[in-house]
Amino acid sequence: MTWDCLLISPKCLVLKARQPFMNSREFFLAACNKISDGLCDFGFKASQQCQSLKKTTADKDITFEIFFQSSSLNSTGFVKLLPHLLISSKRLKKWLTEQDDGEFENAMIYGEQLGYMTHFQEWKLWNVSGNKKEQAQEFFLNYLADAGGKGKILNLYKELTKGTQINLMHHEFVDAAYVKLAFLNGLKTSK
Repeated sequence: MTWDCLLISPKCLVLKARQPFMNSREFFLAACNKISDGLCDFGFKASQQCQSLKKTTADKDITFEIFFQSSSLNSTGFVKLLPHLLISSKRLKKWLTEQDDGEFENAMIYGEQLGYMTHFQEWKLWNVSGNKKEQAQEFFLNYLADAGGKGKILNLYKELTKGTQINLMHHEFVDAAYVKLAFLNGLKTSK
């Protein structure tokens, strides 16, 4: 399988398959592999189908790990990836074990979901599907069909079509930013 990889921004890695169809799991693993390929130059080694990357310092004490979690919301044409980081120390683990007779054996120095390490300071998902507009439109219509607060979404869309200024940092309700992005990308609320 051949891939085109586009890094649009630090938040947006897009993989486009030169193949007619892939399920969300295949797309997720392909994204993990592509990221892994890019980080191998920095000494990271992949495991678990590239869902986990590790790098160890020369003295074998400190380990840097990156884990890629798949979202339970993934579907065809909409694949989210959640990166988690962990830094651990063998010496710290040994020292902690000696301090409390093995009761507390955590080697972790630092661990966090990548979104909390950004200026956003919040849980972040990265869409790696590279979905086409038709797939995005289909997903949006399916989302609307089952959305709680559908009235709020449709009212916001109506306001946006009237030329209301779009502020992605202001959220009228929970998913307002996603609705605004759907509008900006030309998605419609009906077929």
